Amino acid sequence: MPDLNRILELARIFGVTTDYLLKDEIEEAENVDGFKSTESSKKLRKVTMEEADEFLRIKTKTSPIIAFGVSLCVASAAPLIALIGLSESRRIGITEDFASGIGVAILLVMVAVAVFLFILSGRESSKYEFLGKEEIETELKKVDNSLSPFNPNSVITRVNHNEKTEVDSFFVHVFHLSKKISDETHGAFDITVAPLVNAWGFGFKKSTGVDSLIVDSLRQMIGYQKIDLQNNRIMKKDPRIMLDCSAIAKGFGVDAVARLLERKGIKNYMVDIGGEVVVRGKNSKMNAWRIGINKPVDDSLSVNQELQTVLAISDVGMATSGNYRNFYYKGGKKYAHTIDPRTGYPVQHSILSSTVIAKDCASADAYATAFMVMGLDSAKAFCEAHPELDAYFICSGEGDKYETYFTDGMKKFIINEK
Repeated sequence: MPDLNRILELARIFGVTTDYLLKDEIEEAENVDGFKSTESSKKLRKVTMEEADEFLRIKTKTSPIIAFGVSLCVASAAPLIALIGLSESRRIGITEDFASGIGVAILLVMVAVAVFLFILSGRESSKYEFLGKEEIETELKKVDNSLSPFNPNSVITRVNHNEKTEVDSFFVHVFHLSKKISDETHGAFDITVAPLVNAWGFGFKKSTGVDSLIVDSLRQMIGYQKIDLQNNRIMKKDPRIMLDCSAIAKGFGVDAVARLLERKGIKNYMVDIGGEVVVRGKNSKMNAWRIGINKPVDDSLSVNQELQTVLAISDVGMATSGNYRNFYYKGGKKYAHTIDPRTGYPVQHSILSSTVIAKDCASADAYATAFMVMGLDSAKAFCEAHPELDAYFICSGEGDKYETYFTDGMKKFIINEK
């Protein structure tokens, strides 16, 4: 089980509920009027993008210096041992005491140099000591500061408020990737869907109700073709356009942590944030990582953990999108969180769960959402045209039964099909 204190700390850093971190998708919008604050009762040190980047630069610079200092300490006794050995064997014309003195002097010099290097490195990074203890949280904070619409000071919030602001490298990467996937899926994936997501009660602003007239009105400001990135600034054809990267940002956050681990030289790891996963190398048993796909049982509290299948994967990103956890009933009808940007309404397809394996988690996250919007037939055709993607779909069948479809490439990962 994950450490409760760490979960609470991550929730404060992201500015979201603990459910958001533990579940496949966020359940519903918080009771907010406007934007959710990321402040908590416990004061956290504010971390800017510049501080985080400078900290990582210093760590990269000082790591080889510290490694050299450690090497000096380890090797410092070697001259002493060698000189004593040579004097005892009378291969050099000095006494044992004199050899010991020279050896000790060399040892002290080497240790002194090592200590100097440690002090020098420590002094340079001392002001960022609070970051060194929480490097993963620091990386996630950078993602939050860029892409979280719940953070009132984030880049995306300022863009949504039409403030003149330059976007950061994280935003640029996600923006270009989003546009690429939007083009490929003909708008099934679209980060301008925010007004519709909010209207249906699944976004970062409180819903005031929705009907066909409101949907038709909001659709006028939806469309990824209506935004562009020029000189690190978002250009909108309609100032009412708002962006929501939730369907890709969580996967990108997983990728960001994975890149941090790679920079640390870690070769075997699994990063999992709310069901979005990146795996590298082997698990503790030196096998491929085992990842389960849940059965899509309506379960808003995430109590049911019954598995549909188990995959053995490595060196990939994986994400699952589904309509079985984030939904509500109104007037006897179920409304799920996946909104079709092209129609303005929650999807009503047979796909209950869409799992995608791709080279990175951000891409897997976005494609999984797009497939939920597209429906099974279109998703199958898309996967056939894009063999670099593997997918596993769980669909509604007769009665309470499920039907599954998976790509040919997914077969090699499946080790336990229920």
